[in-house]
Amino acid sequence: MARAPDALAGDDAPRQDLIGVKAGPFGLCADDAMRSFQILLALAALIAALAVATAARAQSDTARGRLLVQRYCAGCHNVTRSGESPNRAAPPFRDLNQRYRIDDLGEALAEGILTGHPAMPEFQFPPKDVAAVLAYLKSIQRLQQASGPPAPIL
Repeated sequence: MARAPDALAGDDAPRQDLIGVKAGPFGLCADDAMRSFQILLALAALIAALAVATAARAQSDTARGRLLVQRYCAGCHNVTRSGESPNRAAPPFRDLNQRYRIDDLGEALAEGILTGHPAMPEFQFPPKDVAAVLAYLKSIQRLQQASGPPAPIL
């Protein structure tokens, strides 16, 4: 009758089977490799979900901004990528970045836009709406951002 090798005896062969784990060709057991793969797959799914959520949020902000400028600004300004403004003195919003840095308009939208002409009402938006209006304005600009220092908002 053959005797089973004693794990504590001076047997030179590695005894990986003592804890029920077999090493694979790269030193990982199949269970470890599968666990690592599952973690990587979960991380990839999380990153993809975050990217989709971020894109949906940006799309949602842009859509909300479009509704806001249509409601409050379209009576005088053209708020789309083409066409003329109903009031010829009111610049089309698609060209605002030729006069201002769009991000610089955020403070004016939050604190109240004051202009040099009495026909334009004063608007003051809450932060969530400011972000939405800026997202929409950025989405319709047809030319490159103006360079140099920002122009004063009148």
